[in-house]
Amino acid sequence: MGTIKKTLALFFAAVLLITSVPADETQAARKPKLSKKRVSVDVGSKIKIKIKNAVKSAKVSWKIKNKSGSAMIVKKKSKGKKAYVQVMGVSAGKVKLVAKYKAPAKKKKLTCTITVREKAVTPTVQPPVNVTQAPPAEPDVTQNPTDAPMDTQEPTVPEETETPVAPEEPTQEPTKEPTKAPTKAPTPTPTKKPTASPKPTPVPDRDPAEVVLDKESVLIVGYTEAEVTLGSDGSASYENTAGFSGFMMPIPSQYILNNGDSFYITVDYTSTGCDARAYLVVNEVDEARSNILGPTASRLAGKMTATDDNVNYIYIKASAYNTKFTSLKINSITISNDASEAPTAAPTVKPTATPTPEPTAVPTVKPSPGPTYVPSDDDIWVATWGTAEEKCDINADRMPQMPLEGTTVRQIIKVTTSGNKMKLRLSNQYGRSPVTVRSLHIAKQVKADESTIDTSTDTVVRVNGSESFNIPAGQTIETDPVDFSVNALENVAISMYFGSAPTNNITGHRGARATTYQMSGNNVSTKTLSSYKTTTSWFFLADVSLVQPSNGRAVVCFGDSITDGYGTDADYLGKKPDSYTRWGDYFAKRLQANPATKNISVINEGIGSNSMMGSYPTDAGKDRFKRDLLDHEGVGYCIVLFGVNDLNKLYNTNKYNELKPEYEKMVKLAHENGIKIYAAPILPFGTSGYYSDASEQVRTMLNNWMRSSESGFDGIIDFESALADPANPKNIKYEYTKDDGLHPYEGYDVMANAIDLTMFENPGPIVKPTAAPTATPLPVGSGDEFAKVNSSMKLDNTTYTASSGAGRYDWDKDCVMINDASDQSQGAWDLPSGVSLKVGDLVTFRVQGYYFGTQSFRFWVGSAVSAGCTPVMLVKNVQAGSGIGSTGYPCVSNGATMNQLALNANASTGAFDVTFTFKLGESQNDTGGSYTHFTLKGQYGNYIDGLAIKNVYLTKVNDTTY
Repeated sequence: MGTIKKTLALFFAAVLLITSVPADETQAARKPKLSKKRVSVDVGSKIKIKIKNAVKSAKVSWKIKNKSGSAMIVKKKSKGKKAYVQVMGVSAGKVKLVAKYKAPAKKKKLTCTITVREKAVTPTVQPPVNVTQAPPAEPDVTQNPTDAPMDTQEPTVPEETETPVAPEEPTQEPTKEPTKAPTKAPTPTPTKKPTASPKPTPVPDRDPAEVVLDKESVLIVGYTEAEVTLGSDGSASYENTAGFSGFMMPIPSQYILNNGDSFYITVDYTSTGCDARAYLVVNEVDEARSNILGPTASRLAGKMTATDDNVNYIYIKASAYNTKFTSLKINSITISNDASEAPTAAPTVKPTATPTPEPTAVPTVKPSPGPTYVPSDDDIWVATWGTAEEKCDINADRMPQMPLEGTTVRQIIKVTTSGNKMKLRLSNQYGRSPVTVRSLHIAKQVKADESTIDTSTDTVVRVNGSESFNIPAGQTIETDPVDFSVNALENVAISMYFGSAPTNNITGHRGARATTYQMSGNNVSTKTLSSYKTTTSWFFLADVSLVQPSNGRAVVCFGDSITDGYGTDADYLGKKPDSYTRWGDYFAKRLQANPATKNISVINEGIGSNSMMGSYPTDAGKDRFKRDLLDHEGVGYCIVLFGVNDLNKLYNTNKYNELKPEYEKMVKLAHENGIKIYAAPILPFGTSGYYSDASEQVRTMLNNWMRSSESGFDGIIDFESALADPANPKNIKYEYTKDDGLHPYEGYDVMANAIDLTMFENPGPIVKPTAAPTATPLPVGSGDEFAKVNSSMKLDNTTYTASSGAGRYDWDKDCVMINDASDQSQGAWDLPSGVSLKVGDLVTFRVQGYYFGTQSFRFWVGSAVSAGCTPVMLVKNVQAGSGIGSTGYPCVSNGATMNQLALNANASTGAFDVTFTFKLGESQNDTGGSYTHFTLKGQYGNYIDGLAIKNVYLTKVNDTTY
């Protein structure tokens, strides 16, 4: 018994001794280590790596040792037990993550090898949905573009460690602020107007405050070696040519928010690389805890509402996923209780000195412009080269690597036919401001992968006789023709010296697969550039045309990344730019080798990751097809290899019924314009991450339909049979696609060799487009103004009243106010008495008002307040003022049953005056009757939180055939 007592006493003493040791010392006895030593992550995806066994007093410094840029740190916590880092894959390759751990009595260097794979995030497969029981959904035109499938991914490679994937962007809608009913306005009488609601009293102790800008409070996100520069004017700035995600900084303590709390904020900034947006976060963790302001240029302003407790940091972030700042300067951040207390004008900031641009050399005698060339009756203009315009900002490394102003950009194109008269078409489609070109020269390139030109061929290109010209925002322009002899398949250098030019919203094409050179100063005639920076994009180029004999025609190759040439310039595949090994390049060579097709040119209209129905990374295929087919001169043929990005991991076959009508529209548009259109059935992808049984079923259904006479296609370009594995036709032969499974980058020549050239030997006549009809006003009383906003407004949802805030008439401002934070507000106006519209009518609406909210809204026409909307067949002549659209243009959503014109109004606030034209079709609930109402509604899933409609005008176009 004594022995047992002694044993127990010793045991409890040991326990007491152990429990008396401080927790930190116990923890310190365990070795700190990283949660992973080796890990893989996809390009564009993120992975979180933690410090295990860290103590409270630990400090950790994180660093990517390899500077190749294959991965970057996007979030980190450097102190305490929960220290971690989040790393995002940027490009394929390997990097080493180094963590220097410091704690009392312990220092340790920890490493993790990160392999970045060239593969997009594969969407999670959703369980089957019984679509027959689900109500018809309105199309969501505001979806985050990162949700769309990307076609640049490689198949999943098994890894010995698990790769958790964090969400790339906050996509969840912020918690909606409870509706606060304003003071009810009294009923108007002939003798007295209602008294305006009193202005709310500011919350005590929350006077307007400025966020303190100092080195301790400003955290650089997305780069490890951050050094903030403080200016004498109180600004904070940072520059890094490698790019970074943004600034994160604490907000004043009196403005720390809990769920549902709000304040108004104004941020004035200057940046290069991209525009900014802003949202609130908790404790430096990049997860949105409020609504998102912007993106806008120079100023972010509006109401921010917290969606969590203890929201204490503001994040000034790059405009979109996969974009970066190269420099960012925060001039001021002002927070206030009331919108009226926010500054109405940007504060005066001492401008940074800008070097004087090098002047263009002026000859002693100014040469007179050459005569405008007028083709003979037998000659026609035919595009010899062209590309699909898109917004380049979604990839920072595909943007100009220096601000354009005061620099020369030399871009290389390969013409596909011969000629001696040339002209260019330049595009600023996605721009918000004009682009000034001080000088534009063309010359032959000497060697494919060098900047050197043959100066004996150097030729000035003018616009309307002037060497200096502007490309207006949102427009394309055509240059004057020039004498310039060029042979088929020769490279031409287009050198542009820029004056004032934007740093974002740049129109171009990211998939040039050819080197573009940029150098300071005017070097349009310089033989060999030096001290240049490069990218592999084209900027502001739409197409180049040559005068051709009457049998000359262009072939438009309409597609996605397979047509764009994925893999032909990828260094991780042993490829380099300037190789010209896309299937379209091989096709052009074959056309030139055949005497009967030497006058047939090839236009590559492929965009990587593009899909028929979705908009990522630019306009959806169904929406850009008309532009990419008809805007080029002399088009006689079209090859459609498109749709694989719509088939990513399908779980039912509903997509067939969505895609088939879009192909039918393509066939109809081509035939209406005298163009032969050939279908290239969708290629197999059985070994890629896109594959599912339903995806393969839809692919087979579409391909069988394309091959049938029902489709209306003029022929089949059978790439499918040329590439498929005979042993398993669901797959591309391994030798053509390797481990990719989707892109046949080693088989592009095989594709070109599968084309029957006799299909291009007998072009039909050129069909001249019909001139656009002129618009004449409808007889609607006083001028063409109708339904000036007054008591004729009706609210769709009868649970709202004039005093509830959903919609009310403001006598002082003579407009209808719509402000509701709890539902999809909707209002409708009667068309004037005696005026009705019907299916087939072309109408133009002009809407004027003021926007002061954060959500989007849309318009439609119907036979009742809530009778559904008319399909928008065409949108043109759009002129948007401030406060409308992230690009200044509307987007069109064409769903299976409903279509409407949507104006994205979440870019900024302010007055707007927008005009749009469209053709009326059958709506969801109206099947051809008369339309008598003009309807306004919040975006699907959103609400209207601040809108005043002042005037609405209507014009009807006489000729209803478009």
